[in-house]
Amino acid sequence: MPTATRIAKVFDGATDGVPFYLPDHPRLSPTERTAPLSYLAAGTALLMTTASEPDFVEPSRGEVVPMNFRTDGTWVWNDALAYYLAEYGLAPEPEFLAAMEAADWVCPTPEIEVVETALEELFGE
Repeated sequence: MPTATRIAKVFDGATDGVPFYLPDHPRLSPTERTAPLSYLAAGTALLMTTASEPDFVEPSRGEVVPMNFRTDGTWVWNDALAYYLAEYGLAPEPEFLAAMEAADWVCPTPEIEVVETALEELFGE
């Protein structure tokens, strides 16, 4: 039986539907970002789209944030997580970052049954 997946948070919260990061949100230096960015990019695609959303940190950039979803079989994340990490150093939540490190920064490829379960959980089916 496939295990339940966890959906990684991108933001710390939202006010009136507008997401935000808290001022004390953990940040990674450019060198600290390399391994997690590689891990995030290597995730198995769950949903790929050309759609994008606004940059909520720097709204003047417009709709430049990718909306694809990926998984490693345990976690599901939106490519916005990688965008905000790459552009601003805004770190993934501590538990997800720890899981990436525990895997030696190598993103596993999940079995198809696990991918199907992740899709069901993502879309509430």
